[in-house]
Amino acid sequence: TRPGLLRRFRGGLGPLGDSVQMLGLSAALWMLYVPHYVFLRLLGQRAGMVWVRFSANVHWLLTFVGAQRSARRALTSMYPYFDTQLSVSQILRRHLLLKHECFARVRVYGQHAVHGQAGDVQWRCNPDCAAALPPHKRDRGLIIVGYHFNFYQTFAAGLKQFFPGDDLVQLRYRTSRCVETATSPIVRLAMKKAMEADRRAGANVFYIDDIEAVVQLYRLLRHAGVVAVTADGGAAGDFIDVPFFDGTFRVPAGWAKLAAATKSDILLVFDKEVDRQTRDGLFYDHVRCTDSTPEAAYAAVVESIALLQRMIREEPWGWHPWQRLRVDVGADGVRRYSLKQYGFDEGARLDGKPVAPTAKARPNERAPSKTSAPIGENPAARPRVAIVANSFPPYRVHLHEQIVAQIPEVELWSLATHSNSYQRWGGLNSPTAIRPVEFGRGEPTNEQPQIRFSLREWRKAGRIIRWLRDNDAAAVFCQGCGDVGRMRILRWCHRRDIPCFLTGDFNICSDNNHPPLKRWLKRLVYERAVGWSAGSMPCGEHGLALLHRYGGRGKPAMMFPFVPDVKLFENTPPEAIQRMRKRFALPPGRRRIVFSARMMSAKRPDLVLAAFAALAGDRPDWD
Repeated sequence: TRPGLLRRFRGGLGPLGDSVQMLGLSAALWMLYVPHYVFLRLLGQRAGMVWVRFSANVHWLLTFVGAQRSARRALTSMYPYFDTQLSVSQILRRHLLLKHECFARVRVYGQHAVHGQAGDVQWRCNPDCAAALPPHKRDRGLIIVGYHFNFYQTFAAGLKQFFPGDDLVQLRYRTSRCVETATSPIVRLAMKKAMEADRRAGANVFYIDDIEAVVQLYRLLRHAGVVAVTADGGAAGDFIDVPFFDGTFRVPAGWAKLAAATKSDILLVFDKEVDRQTRDGLFYDHVRCTDSTPEAAYAAVVESIALLQRMIREEPWGWHPWQRLRVDVGADGVRRYSLKQYGFDEGARLDGKPVAPTAKARPNERAPSKTSAPIGENPAARPRVAIVANSFPPYRVHLHEQIVAQIPEVELWSLATHSNSYQRWGGLNSPTAIRPVEFGRGEPTNEQPQIRFSLREWRKAGRIIRWLRDNDAAAVFCQGCGDVGRMRILRWCHRRDIPCFLTGDFNICSDNNHPPLKRWLKRLVYERAVGWSAGSMPCGEHGLALLHRYGGRGKPAMMFPFVPDVKLFENTPPEAIQRMRKRFALPPGRRRIVFSARMMSAKRPDLVLAAFAALAGDRPDWD
C-alpha cells in the first residue's frame, strides 16, 4: 500500500518519528485496554459485549498504522500453512475480536468461574469426542492440557460441567515473579488484574511458586485429582524443542513430566464455535506418557503440538499468542519458533531472515575497548566481568586477587562506588591486578542508602552503566540493592540481557525486626532486585534464605563469601607482636577476649561486655 500521511510524517522525522508513532499507538492501546475495564464494569454484560465489539474494530483499524505489528508479521509469515480463504487482515480482525471478548468474559465478568454465572455462551462436548472423556470414578490423576486457543480461557465452567463432583484445579505457569520482573507497567498491571480476576471469580487457580507448591501438586494427582494447565509457556522454565510446521517450537515440557511422574492420564482440550451461543469442546485422549523417561514426556509433547498445529491450520485467528511468536532462522535454514515470555525482551522478530552471528555467539571476537588493559595482556581473548562493590577493604582485595589468580578465563574489573568505607582504609592502594576503577569522590559508604543522596547515587550509576556499555561487559556482580544506583544498574543489565548476579552480606535473621512501612519498602525493593538479577551469590546460608524469601527460588545460587588472607595471621613476625603489645600496653602473661566488629547496636558489643562481666570473677587472669 502507498504510505499515508502518518507514515510520510514519521519518515520525515526519522528515528524520532518512530518514537512518536509508537508512543501514540501505545497511548491508544492503553485507552482501549485499561480504561475500558471500568466502562465494561459500568455497562454490564449485555451492553458491555456491544462495547467490546466496537473497541475491537477500533483496535483493528489501528493495525493499519502500525499497531499489532508483530502479530501481523507472524500471521503473514505463516499464512501459506493456513486452510482458510480469509486474508491476513481479516484473520487479524477476528483474532482481535476474540481477544477482546475473552478479556471481557474472563477479567471483567468472571465467566471462567467454576461456580460463576452461566453467561451467554453454552458448552457442549463434541459428539465425536465424547468417548475421550474419562469415567467419573478414576484411580489415576488427570492432567487437562490446553493452549490459549479460542475461548479456552473461559472454559473453566465448561470443564466443571464435564467433570461433576471433581475439585478442578487450574494450574498456571504464571508465577508471582513473572509479574515482578515485567518491564512494562501496562503488562505488570494487566497481569495483576488477571490474578485479581481469578480470585474474584472464585476460580480454583493453583499458581506454581516454589518447591512446596510442586509437592502439593504431586499429592493432588497421586490422589486422582484433576489439574488443568495451559501449555503455551507464558512464564515456564522447562522447555524442549519439538516439530512445528516448517521448523521447531520451543514449548514447556513440565506438564508431560508431571504426568509421567504421577502416572496421570492426559486429556487435550480445544474448542470451536458452533454458533454465537454454543461452543464445541474437543477432547483428545490419545496422548500418553507410558513411562517416566524423558523420551516418553517428549513424545507426549510432540503429539500435543501436532494437534495444536492442526487447529491453527483450521482457525488461525483462534491462537492468542500471535503477537508473542518469535523465530530465529539459523544458518542451516531451520526456523526455530518460540513465544516471548512475559516481562522479557522480545528477541528476534519473525522476519524470515537468518540471524547474523553476534559477539555473544563468537566470544573470542570483541569490539575495541576504550579502556586500556595492562601491558602484556590481550583483552580480546577473554570476556570482561565487572564486580560493582562499595569499596576495596583488604578482605575484598584478597577475594578479587583470588578470582584473578584462579579463574584466568575471564578478565576481572573491580568497580568501586565509594572511595572508602567509614574512613577505615585510607592510605591503602588497590593492586593493579584486580583492575580497580573508582567512581566515588571520597563519600563514605554509610551515605549510600540515605534518601538525600539518591540523586548522587543515581548519577553515579549512570557513569558505571556507560563504563559497562563502552567496555562491553559480559557479566556483572552487583553488591547489594539498597540504593537507587544499584537498582538502576540491575535494571539496565536485565533489560539488555547482561547477566547480573546479586551479591552481598544479606541476612534473614533481622528481616522481621523492621517497622511495617520499612518492611513494605524492603519487600518492594528486594523483590524487584531479585527479579532483575540472573542469580544469587550471598555470603552464606542466611543470605540465601533472605533472597529466596523475595523470589530467588529457582534461580542459580552460589555462596560468595568474603575470605581474608589468613596467611597474614599464620606467621606473624615477632617484632610486629612486640610492637602491638607496647602500643596497647598488653602484659604478655595475661589472656584476652577479643571482640572484632563495628561499634553499632546490631553487632551487640553490649552482649560481649555483659558476658565478660559475668565470668570475670572466675577468670582473674583474663582481660
